[in-house]
Amino acid sequence: MNVNDLRAAFRVAVYNRDGHALLTLLADGNWPPDALQLIGDGLVDALGEGVPAAASPARRCIAELRERRWEGDVVLAEALEAQLDTGSVRCCVRCRSTLTSSPPGWKATDSPPGAGPSWPPDFYRLV
Repeated sequence: MNVNDLRAAFRVAVYNRDGHALLTLLADGNWPPDALQLIGDGLVDALGEGVPAAASPARRCIAELRERRWEGDVVLAEALEAQLDTGSVRCCVRCRSTLTSSPPGWKATDSPPGAGPSWPPDFYRLV
């Protein structure tokens, strides 16, 4: 399969959220470098769906994204790491660290006493 056909097959697998098809395509180890973000997006879904065989390709993808460092590579690497570490539901990576603490910019005075913390209105908006 030539690089263009391989990239198209990756797109189909990712679009269909078919983690098993993606892993089959990744198995030969021939990953087009300009398709790393597409591959990473598919691996985030595969990990989120609990496909156990996705862990090893995800680690390779993280390493290659961190080495390449194109715009968005580090953010995607962090999303993959979050899935590997926790198997968590997808969320905004910038917000991931705040899920167990107060939201950014939140002050104790933002809520009436006894009401508990309030999250900013745009906290759940994906960016």
